Amino acid sequence: MLGACAGGSFVRHQGVRTALFLGVVLTACAVAPSREPAPTPSEPASLPGRTRLSFGGDVYFGETYPGGPRQRYELPALPELGPLIVNFESVLAAPGSPSALTGRKRYIHASAPPTMDALAALGVVAVSLANNHAGDFGLPALLATRSAFAARGIVAFGAGESLNATDRPFVRDGVAVWGSYWRRPRYESYGAYAEDRRGGVSPLDVDRLAEAVRAAKAGDPGLFAVVFPHWGRNYRWRRDEQRHLAEALVDAGADLVLGHGAHVHQEIERHRGRWILYNLGNFLFHTPGRYAEAPEVPPRGLVVSLVQAPDEAWLELR
Repeated sequence: MLGACAGGSFVRHQGVRTALFLGVVLTACAVAPSREPAPTPSEPASLPGRTRLSFGGDVYFGETYPGGPRQRYELPALPELGPLIVNFESVLAAPGSPSALTGRKRYIHASAPPTMDALAALGVVAVSLANNHAGDFGLPALLATRSAFAARGIVAFGAGESLNATDRPFVRDGVAVWGSYWRRPRYESYGAYAEDRRGGVSPLDVDRLAEAVRAAKAGDPGLFAVVFPHWGRNYRWRRDEQRHLAEALVDAGADLVLGHGAHVHQEIERHRGRWILYNLGNFLFHTPGRYAEAPEVPPRGLVVSLVQAPDEAWLELR
């Protein structure tokens, strides 16, 4: 579910290269304290004529949950976000289809074709498939999902027919986005991760990402590198493992780390002048939430916008 707090402020951010604005729309009214003091807010002029690229968190229309598809594909009224990138936490398959993981996983996600049409209507231009549900029906369904998105003009990244294929970022307007899913032993046993000769989702490997970012920036020195990892414990604040990985990603060349997967937003921090948003939470996730289990975490998500600008960068909080 997507919401927004009233009010707002704009914060000058020197860490982003000067051709970008970084806008963060906080749908929760409070977040955990940052490890660094917040910069002094100021009020910039309006931002006309600038190109916006936005990021949302987890998306699933909940076809396999109780209640069926009734009203699943109704879309909320949203502010102008521009082209949108989200984490698609499902796979194209008929709900109720047999899966090799039935009995091994508590939740198996399947999506119907109207999902793709709904996301296209929202302005989604790219989806990450690097998550713990993209392999719920095996590699053929994963690749078919990628093709179904492509048929609607939506790029699916972070998964593919080989490990090298998963290294390819989504690139638009000087921004490159890499999707990856942190390594979990259980998902190793499911064969979820891509290998040299086997397809799957992109495993979060700092060394591989560093090499990919270096190669991309060698071809375009002004490229802005975003790492978009799927990680974190559901309905909880970030774990130390996430912090260590995020800082290593920044050290490896990431200009911005935007996580997803915990279904709630997590802490926002800076490392070496680069922003880390550990979890964006849900964007549109039509399933029964378990927020009552963790009342200390706000049951809301974030939307992050990068806005191209000629000479400066701002962090927008509202």
